[in-house]
Amino acid sequence: MSLSKKVFASSLVFVTALVSALGANASLAAAISTTTTVNGVVYTLDGGGTAYVSGRTSDVPANLSIASSVTIGGASREVVRVGQYAFGTTPSLVSVVIPDSVYEISDYAFDHCSGLTSVTIPNSVMTIGSGAFFATSLVSVVVPDSVLSIGSGAFEYATSLTSVTLGKSLTSIGSWAFMGDSKLKSVTFAGAAPEMGGYVFADASPTVSYLARFGADAVSGGFTSPTWNGVPTSAVYEALTLTPTPVINGLPAAGEMLSADPGVWDDGVSLSYEWNRNGFAIPGATSDTYVLGAADFGAKISVTVTGVKPGYSGVFLISSDTESIGYGPITTINGVIYSSIGSGQAYVSGYTSDLPANASIESNVTIYGASYAVTGIGRQGLSGTQNLVSVTIPASVTTLGAYAFGQDMKLVSVTFDGEAPTSVGEYAIASGGSLNGEPLVVRYRSRFGADAVAGGFTSPIWQGKT
Repeated sequence: MSLSKKVFASSLVFVTALVSALGANASLAAAISTTTTVNGVVYTLDGGGTAYVSGRTSDVPANLSIASSVTIGGASREVVRVGQYAFGTTPSLVSVVIPDSVYEISDYAFDHCSGLTSVTIPNSVMTIGSGAFFATSLVSVVVPDSVLSIGSGAFEYATSLTSVTLGKSLTSIGSWAFMGDSKLKSVTFAGAAPEMGGYVFADASPTVSYLARFGADAVSGGFTSPTWNGVPTSAVYEALTLTPTPVINGLPAAGEMLSADPGVWDDGVSLSYEWNRNGFAIPGATSDTYVLGAADFGAKISVTVTGVKPGYSGVFLISSDTESIGYGPITTINGVIYSSIGSGQAYVSGYTSDLPANASIESNVTIYGASYAVTGIGRQGLSGTQNLVSVTIPASVTTLGAYAFGQDMKLVSVTFDGEAPTSVGEYAIASGGSLNGEPLVVRYRSRFGADAVAGGFTSPIWQGKT
């Protein structure tokens, strides 16, 4: 072989080896690389095999979404923090969305990003470092529940900031955190009061709103009223979550017991009850049960359930009305219908067509073998009779329901054998005698009159009648 051919062959082998070596070195370089740049953001390999944002290039976009993972050294790396000074003094940056892989926003990460008006902090970040958003133009900030601490000066001189919402897990806020935020008017805490450094709200004038259950009187609270850390406070009462409408159980008949089923409310809620007749509260009816009486005949009953819990807004809910209340088992004597109302008592609940003109109310009746004292004449019990002229009422009767003798146009005499009834409904004795042209006269035994200690009747007028 000639000398020239040998030289050429040797050169070819050398070039081939050199190319091979360069290719191997390129692969090796890629394998040991510790950084990568994606969309103007520099990501660097961290000690634990993860990555963090370490800087940016001049072409970083104004509206930036940081990647949750990047490829470095041939492997996918989760991005877990935004490093110190990563975007420091980047006035072109307007908005940033931080991914939920990030747990830390390090010191001065967005320091002096004067054009930054919006940041989305995910519910994975646990720490916001000192000066992290110093001298930005953020308008509103929501710090999620995952954040435990906010460093000193974190939002200092964010002079466009107007409102801040702080998550329920926050335990500490460093000094000067919101100092110089001259437009800051609202700071809302979702949890208990955190530990505070000095001058947190210096040169700012917000109102601090806190959940009332974390207030000065709460065991785990810490906020004070009317001021806290030198700024005014406002307690916010939360809404209860479970507030069911109550349901009434039971038979709608006099003598029967109704019960209120309040449903399932939030834990810790105290309930109270108030029963209503035709929409108006029944005096003294404030337990979760109610026994229907003669006064309820013809009415509709409902129950109001009120739920209260410290730190929460009270709620009251009203059940649907029952059907009109009827009477219980009955018996009829001389044209007068008597109905049991429980507790050994009966009321006059109506009459039949053979009611005599001169009627006497029984003091005791037997219904299904049981004896009942007649203690009242129910609502409209003897109202609208066509022939009733006089009626005698025994001493056992203590109640006259509304319109008990309403529209009894021939009635001219009502005689009481005992004391005056202690409960008299509206228009209980009305319109009597108009067909006879005679006035309706109420008669009582003189020993039960106005001068009697246990009487109650008055002269010359009682309940509008002579």
